Amino acid sequence: MTAIPIRHIANDARINTRTVTFRAWRVPHGSLHPAIPLDIGAPGDITEALARAIDGTGLQHKDALLIHARDEARRAGVLRSYGIKQRSQAVWRKCEATGERRSVRPLYADELFALPIFDFEPERPFDALRDDAVGLDRTIVEIF
Repeated sequence: MTAIPIRHIANDARINTRTVTFRAWRVPHGSLHPAIPLDIGAPGDITEALARAIDGTGLQHKDALLIHARDEARRAGVLRSYGIKQRSQAVWRKCEATGERRSVRPLYADELFALPIFDFEPERPFDALRDDAVGLDRTIVEIF
């Protein structure tokens, strides 16, 4: 009797491929502004998502940047928060519109924290006095 080779499903490359989607939000400086969704396209990894968010989405100094990476295959996700800062060393760049050289202080992202969250959709800013850790509003009075 000959043994029949068994191919493990977990090692099959066609089944084990993961699709990770990235979404980003800009939170303007100050806590009263809502999060603004950013169009970053379909980046391949977190560094590409971060580069796309910083380069062409209108981020400003002292803004907060939220990037949510969601893995549908594993039902897992990570929310990363970045503080946008300006470099102290200025760089001289040529302006494309006028042709003049200008002093520019480039932006960079400083990672603040990362949370393992599968689903994330900001509707309003977090308020520590109103919001509970599970998202309940403790100031609502309900009459039964």
